Amino acid sequence: MLLDKINKIIKISYLAILFLIPVYFAFNKGSFNIFELNKLIIFKILLIVMLLASLSKVFLFKSKVNIIQKKYKTFSLFLILFFIFYLINLFFSIHPIVTWWGSYDRQQGLYTLIYYFVFFILLIINIKTWIQIKEIIMTIISASFLVCFYGLTQYFDIDPLFWTEKAIDTGRIFSSLGQPNFLGHYLIMIIPLTIFSLIFIGRSFLIRFFISSVILLQFICLFLTGSRSAILGFLAGFYFFVILFLFSKYRKKIGLIFISISLFLSIFIFFLSTNSLRTNLFNQDDINKPRSIINLNSGSVKIRIYYWQAAIREFKQANWKRKLIGYGGETQSKIFFKHYQPAWGVHEGLNVIPDRAHNLFFDIILQFGIIGLLMIILFYGYIVALAIGYLENNKNKKNQFYWLVVALLIILISYFVNNLFSFSTTVTYVYFYLILALLLIIIKNKNLKKIKTYQDDLNLRLNYKLFFYLIIFVIGLNFIYYHNINFWLADQYYMKAKKGEVSNDCPVILNNIEKTISLNPNSIFYQKEYIYYNLNCLESVEDMTKKAFLIENVINKISLFSFTKYDFYNKLQIADTYLVLGRIIDQKYYNLAEKYYQELIEINPYFSLAYKNLGKLKKEREETEKAINNFQKAIGVLPGLDNIYLNRQHGEMIKKELFDLYKNLAEIYENKKNYQLARKYYLEIIKLNPYYLVFYKKIADTYYIENNLTDALKYIQRGYMLNTSDDTWITSMNIIYEKMGDDEKKAKKISN
Repeated sequence: MLLDKINKIIKISYLAILFLIPVYFAFNKGSFNIFELNKLIIFKILLIVMLLASLSKVFLFKSKVNIIQKKYKTFSLFLILFFIFYLINLFFSIHPIVTWWGSYDRQQGLYTLIYYFVFFILLIINIKTWIQIKEIIMTIISASFLVCFYGLTQYFDIDPLFWTEKAIDTGRIFSSLGQPNFLGHYLIMIIPLTIFSLIFIGRSFLIRFFISSVILLQFICLFLTGSRSAILGFLAGFYFFVILFLFSKYRKKIGLIFISISLFLSIFIFFLSTNSLRTNLFNQDDINKPRSIINLNSGSVKIRIYYWQAAIREFKQANWKRKLIGYGGETQSKIFFKHYQPAWGVHEGLNVIPDRAHNLFFDIILQFGIIGLLMIILFYGYIVALAIGYLENNKNKKNQFYWLVVALLIILISYFVNNLFSFSTTVTYVYFYLILALLLIIIKNKNLKKIKTYQDDLNLRLNYKLFFYLIIFVIGLNFIYYHNINFWLADQYYMKAKKGEVSNDCPVILNNIEKTISLNPNSIFYQKEYIYYNLNCLESVEDMTKKAFLIENVINKISLFSFTKYDFYNKLQIADTYLVLGRIIDQKYYNLAEKYYQELIEINPYFSLAYKNLGKLKKEREETEKAINNFQKAIGVLPGLDNIYLNRQHGEMIKKELFDLYKNLAEIYENKKNYQLARKYYLEIIKLNPYYLVFYKKIADTYYIENNLTDALKYIQRGYMLNTSDDTWITSMNIIYEKMGDDEKKAKKISN
């Protein structure tokens, strides 16, 4: 029967989404965006198939669509209001293109949000029986088994794939989700469903054994993520379950005692840490002495406090338009730029600007304002209120639906608490909308145990709509190709360009980045990379016609960038571009580069990269004093290497930046024949890393020029001791001994 086949397509589509989204990633590493982009493309393609199949039921058969029934009118109204508000937010966004498409890393723009809402609606329309719900839960459990299994291969270092941050080194697994916190977030959303299935779904011994094994794997992997936000979310969900269980068993006194003790402990812990927490949140000054049993001054905890500080400051400074409707979705990195402080480089990374506040409320209010926050609270709060009302009405009839609603509420609580310190990704967004849909389906449908069937009754009176349906089908195929397959191919070509960069193969780079842009011209990320690669390959292109063509491409791309006061990264990109154009084409471009660097410095005087690049510009223009001044300012805003909270990775970032700055300063002073100051910075370099051997030679050269042969010989000998296989050290010693009037035999004696 045709209708059965359509329903089968729908079922396969949503089950494939729930199975593949957590499991799938670009395991062949053919894409640069290995996780989010690939998961979203799979999700969107399958959802379009599901949408087309669902529409066919509406146009071809007398199928009832639950979403338009009276019991769903409230949610239909909410969705309409959401859509109108998001359009307003898009229109007034500080960067509408980013708000619509999302950032390259996260891919969570309004365009993606619409897909989530469509998924939510289609689930409500098509899920009508208990059998379907059981299939969904078992699919989720099966997917989690593969996710956890792969996570364990990372922990035991038998992962067939190579990652730069190995779990064996970090002690934290990330499996197929790309980051330990994302994996932890995913696990706390499926553990309650897995436990529920053990009690209410598993009937045979083999199924119960499988589910029990998966539960064990899930808890092990949750522990191995090391995600504090996920573990805290899980504990919050467990706390809710204990309270509900105690009250449902008419043990209200025990429940009240449990709540009282919990509140007392919470207040006690908060009291111990309140001074540090208050100071960290509302004072810009650093607190370097931990004052509580919770260390609020180090690592991920501290950097979150910095981000929350920035969010609070930004909201206070914002005008009422921004307070009410926000700055636009996916725009946080542009907002946080001006709040960057040197101390951020200690706990996160040098010159790294976050694209999330790592707090659900701050993220919502910065993107969508007070109105957006209230709408979201009302919508999700209404669903939770319905769920609690359902539990109250069915407290005497505790069947599997009652406990499934409990499990779903536990997931929502865990999700909410986790997102007070983190944020959602594609996997958790998909599962979140699934949870909401399941809650509504259970609450609004009283006959889920009955299998509902439809007659295969082709609605012949509506055949004239078949043509319209075919048009929709063609549009769906276009969406699959032009907004999914094309995006995937674009990232494939971009990855090939990155590989060409490793081998410095400019023909490969330029060919692939050109294909990338042609397939996804709306991506600001790819546009910036296009400019970067064209510039980098200019010097390697000998043909003047090709060189002129590359220059024209770069200038044309620059002209497409429009600036607002929030476009910090665009200004930095264009400033760097003009710096290179000034070096290789015409010095008139130096003035444009300087203009943008100065604007960046005015916006944020702590961003060392702007000072450093402006210093390089001044150095190339032989404005040495101004170059020295900018290099020293860059050094002045870097975090100190003696910071007790600085880890090895972030310390290496700072050392790398200092190396570049010291090297430039030393070269300037050496050109000015101020060998003492040149030597000072060369010495700073070998303090950073005593194996920078070339700088022992440079130090020796400065002493040699000053005719201080003793000290020159000392640094040559140090270099030789660090690398005895290099004969140039012996040659240099021979030269010094000869100038000192000594015998060459002395040098030979030393070399032996």
